[in-house]
Amino acid sequence: SLDIAAPVVLEGAGIARFTIGASQAFSETTQVSYSTVSDSAVAGRDFTPVSGNVTFAPGQTEATVDVALINDGSAEAGEKFGLEVG
Repeated sequence: SLDIAAPVVLEGAGIARFTIGASQAFSETTQVSYSTVSDSAVAGRDFTPVSGNVTFAPGQTEATVDVALINDGSAEAGEKFGLEVG
């Protein structure tokens, strides 16, 4: 199974980094599709939406996806968005 950890926000770089973790290492090269999902943060206004594939090499258990954050200049409470795999 795959889990997605809460993103690490790298404010200086303007990105949120999601880690996709596998419960066990893959025995062969495996591609997993992903896409961002809006919540209180809105795609195109608060972050740049992304979708694509990450590749897990044999023996690998983690992969990362970086999502660019958009600074709209407004002081806001913490906003959330997510990443789906499948």
